[in-house]
Amino acid sequence: MSTSTSLHHRLAESGSVTSLRAELAILRALRGQRWRCYHGAFYLDPNEYKLRELDVLARRFWRRQRRDREELARLDMLVEAKGAKDWQVVFSEETPGGETPGYVGRVWCGQLGQDRYPWLRAALASVGLGEARIATLLAQFQRQAFPNVFARMPIFVEPPPAEHIVTAFRETNTDKEKDLENSVLWRGISALRSATSALELACEQWHAGWFADPELRTADDREALSRFRDIATRSLGFVDMFHAVVVLDAGLWLTASHSLKRVPWCRFHQLDHIGSVTWWCDVVQSSAFPAYARVVSAHYAKEFARRGGRAYRISDR
Repeated sequence: MSTSTSLHHRLAESGSVTSLRAELAILRALRGQRWRCYHGAFYLDPNEYKLRELDVLARRFWRRQRRDREELARLDMLVEAKGAKDWQVVFSEETPGGETPGYVGRVWCGQLGQDRYPWLRAALASVGLGEARIATLLAQFQRQAFPNVFARMPIFVEPPPAEHIVTAFRETNTDKEKDLENSVLWRGISALRSATSALELACEQWHAGWFADPELRTADDREALSRFRDIATRSLGFVDMFHAVVVLDAGLWLTASHSLKRVPWCRFHQLDHIGSVTWWCDVVQSSAFPAYARVVSAHYAKEFARRGGRAYRISDR
């Protein structure tokens, strides 16, 4: 075997190339379901202020036209592909399968710092508005977001129900067990949680940018209020949703009492100290990802259509 042939073989069998191929397989599956996909999307970690890479970002938009406003929903699927083929992940199934709280992983400006809206106050103050006008505009925003006390949400869809919802797991090769910090699955979960936080912060900053309008300061009270209403109408008509997925080439198992059952995918709920869901993601075995992508994509397409939404192409913001 020549040196070049040997190098080609070693490179082709390397973990780096295997990892890239796994990500490309995810891209093909999602593009086949009409997602707009980005391979290797970078974001700024909001805690450590370092650039980090997300393996795959897939995006779809839906639009609904109301009598008085246009509503747009942006759905981002964030995917981390992890290799752990010599390991098995065993989940303890204690939570009945079913719904996941959709508010976890959804950003609507009407619920960003609800009542006080610090992001909006800061945006208005940045263009030199006085406290009296800021108070008036904040009250107007509250009225538009919560007419008659109830939230006027734009079009959105809950995540698809999961057959298996889990809250605890072990990563093992039957001889050894990885602790949480060394777990491949936990590293994937942590990366997705960081990416989601970064995108949520970007959404907040994007909405704030709309309201940092110098004309709100130079206009008279009536004109400023009218202009503010228009900005708020557009901002309140937009919702962002995040669906996070870890794709593993490890086997996935559920255990209950003394039985074990292999599963293609499950949903992980991260609970806090009182049992509330603070974050969630789906965990999918790599060979099952094409089927998973079809099911999830069909769910969102069907549910948005039921609510009068139409798939929509929009330039990235």
